[in-house]
Amino acid sequence: AGLLVDAGVEHARLVELESLDEVTTIALMDDEDWDWTRELNRIVNRGRRYPELEVLLPNPDLVYPIGDEVRLAAGALGALLGEILPRAPRSFGKPEAAIFARAFELARAELPDLAPGEVLMIGDTLTTDVLGAARFGLATALVLSGNTTAALVEREVERAGVRPDHLLAGIAP
Repeated sequence: AGLLVDAGVEHARLVELESLDEVTTIALMDDEDWDWTRELNRIVNRGRRYPELEVLLPNPDLVYPIGDEVRLAAGALGALLGEILPRAPRSFGKPEAAIFARAFELARAELPDLAPGEVLMIGDTLTTDVLGAARFGLATALVLSGNTTAALVEREVERAGVRPDHLLAGIAP
């Protein structure tokens, strides 16, 4: 959200708008503190009236961990909208290459001889963190204390079609 604000993009929270009639682009950046049913219905109906509606999805994670449980994330809402709207949401966060390319570019500015395989991506989600890093050629480590737990790791590896280079029980100080 901060990058859009810094870039001068005109924006408003959906819940602050009485009507979406003027809205051409919606970014699903937050999944808390709003009435999903009401706002998703408004987005769907705006998309029916304006088929060019662009839905941006900076983070396609389907869930995020809260203690020992998970909650639906913006990616789950984007997946639902992708089944209904004329245009599928456009994802530009992990696992898309651009985010890894930018991070690697910044790292190479400091370490010009750095090779992708010398960088370790540590994440808690196979389908975004590990998949994107593996596609980019980075070494990968999956933390089993987040979205993917030890009990679910084999099922998730099969589903995601990617196996991390390393498994970590957690990250502790």
